[in-house]
Amino acid sequence: MRLYFKYFKTQVKANLTYRASTVLASFGQLLGTITTLIGIYLLFGKFNHLGDYSFEHILITYAIVIFVFSFDEMIFRGFDEFEKLISTGEMDKLLLRPRNLVLQICGYKIEPMKLGRVLFGLALIVFACVNLSINWTIWKVLILFEMILSGIITFFGVYLFTSSITIFTINKAEFINIFTDGGRELCYYPLDIFKKFISKLFTFVIPFASFNYMPLRYLLGFGDASVWNIIYPLLSIVFCIIGYIVFNLCMKKYKSCG
Repeated sequence: MRLYFKYFKTQVKANLTYRASTVLASFGQLLGTITTLIGIYLLFGKFNHLGDYSFEHILITYAIVIFVFSFDEMIFRGFDEFEKLISTGEMDKLLLRPRNLVLQICGYKIEPMKLGRVLFGLALIVFACVNLSINWTIWKVLILFEMILSGIITFFGVYLFTSSITIFTINKAEFINIFTDGGRELCYYPLDIFKKFISKLFTFVIPFASFNYMPLRYLLGFGDASVWNIIYPLLSIVFCIIGYIVFNLCMKKYKSCG
């Protein structure tokens, strides 16, 4: 991990070389996030409820998604831009180094400018938890932390799988964005408001439900949820481990940029 922190420190210094550009880019990304939130607020101003959920309920899912996705974009950006490593030949350079490949890819591109969105997401989580009438217990505090950690792990697992595909396609296929940016947009809302096919796909294939739906219902005190919902976030760990295995298997098929 010491190597990763060196990567992080170096790229923070590089970004701060052009401070005005970094600040403006961070502000632009934050403004886009706020605009989306305003859109959701206006939607609920018209319809009041979406299934079993009010705006306050959706706010906590939105806040968690903004936090975990922005955190992953900041820390694991190298995987999101994996196709550049292949097309520019940088991957060959990384393979020559006696260091863990996944760690090197994570450190290849770090975006400190995402920190504004990360902090905004964290502030929204606190705001949503304070304004929701939740009867807090040790289990609910634990499940909230599990939801956040599970979200980070799940999106990292998605990056691993999409990068595995890019090894063969070289350029990132457009449909991959369905599971990255599309997954973020999908998770703004609890999965049970969608068709059963969609909810099952993103529960048992890509486990967005591990932080977006199953533990959420227990946190909000819905009658059909129990303390056993605390095990659902563990699905993200299984998903990420499989993603790591698949990525390493696919890397064995990598034949250089030439």
